[in-house]
Amino acid sequence: MFCVCQENIKPTNECLQSYRSFIEKFGKQLTKKAKTLTSRKAQEIEVADHPLLYVTQREFATISKFDNISMIGTDMMTTCHCVIITSAHLTSLGHFDGCCTLEGISDMLTSFGSQLTKLNNSLGGEVIKLHLIGGFLDDRETSVELSMEILNGFALLCAEFGMEVHLETFACSSFNTCETFPIPSAPIVYGVAVSVETGDIFPAVFSEESKHPAHVLRGAYSLYGGGRMRNIYNNEKKYIEIESFTFGDTSSVRELLRRNDDWILKNLSTSPDVEPKNFVSNIRQSLSFIYQNSDPAKSVFKNNKSLKYRLTADTWTAIG
Repeated sequence: MFCVCQENIKPTNECLQSYRSFIEKFGKQLTKKAKTLTSRKAQEIEVADHPLLYVTQREFATISKFDNISMIGTDMMTTCHCVIITSAHLTSLGHFDGCCTLEGISDMLTSFGSQLTKLNNSLGGEVIKLHLIGGFLDDRETSVELSMEILNGFALLCAEFGMEVHLETFACSSFNTCETFPIPSAPIVYGVAVSVETGDIFPAVFSEESKHPAHVLRGAYSLYGGGRMRNIYNNEKKYIEIESFTFGDTSSVRELLRRNDDWILKNLSTSPDVEPKNFVSNIRQSLSFIYQNSDPAKSVFKNNKSLKYRLTADTWTAIG
């Protein structure tokens, strides 16, 4: 059951047929919570600040209070959305960009439900809350489309999974838009983090160092590796696990690297006017990695084995 403002919502409900219908029905009730989040100043996260787990585009992870991780988060969102599922003991966070959205939600719910059961809590024993953050009123309506895909996905899958999930925070699209001259609109919140201990969700910006391990490799996946969301945290063994993958057709990468920064910004972004300053440099890093590793299944994942990193003294350290 998917609940919005104490109402059980099904995919066939009129409020899920369009973004306008959803906002007309629930906008007033959701506004206060959204403004509380978006009015907070973004916290700058450094690698030394916390034992943290950074989730990049097309990834998700589910962690518990017993995993020695104090924070989980993501950033670099313009039209992308962050999906956060929480209970008293668990936090699952995913960075969605519109590819394989329904499958990504299904995988997150599977992971969350499995861990909840292992913690000896039946699916009906704890209140499960959903927090959606990201996107803005972009000209192409990419954000609005993704907002509705996610809402409809939860309405459909909560019933299939037999899980009762309550929408607690909706700071998406129109609720995450600021008017900034000379740009008509831009996101207010580009990144978020969750305190695993307290459950506090707050705007955040992560330093490049705090995004490790294997940040460039993981970023390359979202460009050429595939559309499906990847679960990067092994709950049983308590380590980050990046499973082997290969790229699709990379014949255009060399030419892309020859393009100037303006071209990359305008052609490889869904919202070039409002991207963070490090967008182009990150794209170049990923493209360079792809160019040098056209088949990472051979050059990076030795014998097709996953890369594994365990948290040691607040640092993710490679293990065999």
